Amino acid sequence: DGQPMVIKGTTKRVVVERVERFRDGDKDVVEIHRLERSSPLVTAINEATGEITAFEGDAGLATLMGSAGTAQALLDAVEAAAPPRYAMQLDPAVAACLDTLISVSGRHLPGYAPGLLAMQKHAAAAMLTMLTTPDPGWGGAIPNGGVLAAEMGCGKTGMGAAVVELLRLFGDR
Repeated sequence: DGQPMVIKGTTKRVVVERVERFRDGDKDVVEIHRLERSSPLVTAINEATGEITAFEGDAGLATLMGSAGTAQALLDAVEAAAPPRYAMQLDPAVAACLDTLISVSGRHLPGYAPGLLAMQKHAAAAMLTMLTTPDPGWGGAIPNGGVLAAEMGCGKTGMGAAVVELLRLFGDR
């Protein structure tokens, strides 16, 4: 809310317990399900007043992020500390190549033309950028591999094929 804050975030392990009671034939059964998970914990210090506030768990994080300007300030800080290597701007030559790639099967989502979806094009272009751009975090070396991780059904095979084609055409950049 316009107040300068210093924040520090971490996670803590919490155990969530759920008790389930049911009848199995002539027996009453009680099952206890325990799930251990990481829970966010953010501590904020108001630079003007010295007031310390803890934002704990999902509700605390929602409260913190609900403060005007907080999400953008955090995004700006992360981007300054670790600038993105791919800025979601498709190079025209790369976009033209990606627009020509269509699955041999011809399958596509209803309502969409055959070919890669916008998200898939950006993922392939990001991989091309990663595999052809010196990485300051690696002493200026160009990585010789990468991982494209996505949910099942997102089209990782098609994106991987697109990356191979992009490297074939633009790998010497």
